[in-house]
Amino acid sequence: MQSVFPGYMRIAGITLREGRDFTDDDLTNARPVVVIDERIAKKLWPAGAIGQRLIFRLSAKTIAYEVIGVMNPVRVSKVRDTELPH
Repeated sequence: MQSVFPGYMRIAGITLREGRDFTDDDLTNARPVVVIDERIAKKLWPAGAIGQRLIFRLSAKTIAYEVIGVMNPVRVSKVRDTELPH
């Protein structure tokens, strides 16, 4: 998981496959929203990911993020990062 600001995907050349990008309004209102990789979207929600909830448990805190967008696969940890996380 990475935190980004509105406009990051455009600047980084990341293609949004469906849904929408983050907005200043999301940031201002601290909306729990997320844009996910299309590989994860297809695995978790083959019929469509937009509007689904992705649950993250960090320590004692649980947050349900609404999927607002699906992006093309992006390598973030290794040059040969082609597998889904386990």
